[in-house]
Amino acid sequence: MTVYANLVDGQVRGVYDLIPKFWDGINNFDIKCQNDAQYMKDNNFVKIVKPQYQYNSETHQLSDFPTYLVENDQVVEQRAILERIVYVPTREDQLVEIRKIRDEKMRDFEWRYNRYHRQVRLGLPTNDTLENLDSYMQALADITNQEDLSNIIWPEYQT
Repeated sequence: MTVYANLVDGQVRGVYDLIPKFWDGINNFDIKCQNDAQYMKDNNFVKIVKPQYQYNSETHQLSDFPTYLVENDQVVEQRAILERIVYVPTREDQLVEIRKIRDEKMRDFEWRYNRYHRQVRLGLPTNDTLENLDSYMQALADITNQEDLSNIIWPEYQT
């Protein structure tokens, strides 16, 4: 976030986020400028004027690289207002993302299958039914069959 400009002979020679600590042979230049605007100006540093831009941030954005205009010994930042490029994912892009989430949900759920089979092998009462486990996993597997991929309705496991 550029704040200061080095202004020499009416030309911007450099822009800075902070006043340099050492400048033109002067140690602690930043501290000397801190409370003395005239000292800063005498050493060719000015604060950059940043105008308020009027634009709709949903449809437009400011350019990343400003230019600087010198007006009456002031440096004014100028940025272009650019039309925002809106990325609309294709159905295949959406499916790729949905499958990633689905696959993670399936991996996170598999412990229930392992517990169920261990309980059956040991003759213990089961916490789940195989039908519920399979039903939930199949609902996850079928998730990509939903029409509106922007509003996926994820299944909930019923114990």
